[in-house]
Amino acid sequence: MDARTCLYIEIVPLTFNGISNATVISIALDRLFASIVPTVYLGKNKPAYYAVHIILIASYTGLQLSHLLRYFEDVEVHCTMSPIFMGYSRVLWFLQAMLTYSASLIIYSIVAIVIRFRVITLKEPRLFRSLVYIFFSMLCGYFMTCFLGVLSGRNLREERSQLTMDMLIGTPMLISLCLNYFIYYLTSTELRRSFHYQLRFFRRSNVMGVAPALSFTTSSTSKITNGEREN
Repeated sequence: MDARTCLYIEIVPLTFNGISNATVISIALDRLFASIVPTVYLGKNKPAYYAVHIILIASYTGLQLSHLLRYFEDVEVHCTMSPIFMGYSRVLWFLQAMLTYSASLIIYSIVAIVIRFRVITLKEPRLFRSLVYIFFSMLCGYFMTCFLGVLSGRNLREERSQLTMDMLIGTPMLISLCLNYFIYYLTSTELRRSFHYQLRFFRRSNVMGVAPALSFTTSSTSKITNGEREN
């Protein structure tokens, strides 16, 4: 497909990709503000505060799209999001996202330290620990994907090699998403108890599903036997 048609198809996903990346750092800054100065955070001017975040997100998204248009060439591409970032814009796209996730990791580390030393109940540390692990695994996965994207360089002009590389560099991100369940399982007693209960429930259902069939077979066989005896 020619790159211009692909750009028309991918422009909405590209825009939301920029918005989602910018929202990560925006939420991280919000959590940092709330954890360090909670009283000021509660008394903030909400319209002005939201306007600052909207400007931040819009600026990030606009910068990402400007990289794309600056180096854009109307050539044949395999139409996914990554191939329409051509030449140096591919490096800038991944680098911008990588710096965003790096900053988010630093900010969430500070937030974790601040919250960790506050007085919390016995149940809250378990929830806090599992959420921290999930945040860090996801951010590290996205960071590694962007880092590999930067390393892959800008010279992937051959369509097949570019598609293969795009599939490979997405692996850390997918692994980080898959780890969420295991992190919850290892850190949450309630989830382990619920999981074991579900296993017992399924086993019991299977046994109960077999039992009526055995009962029906036995009763039918009994009727046939009694009929033969009467004859």
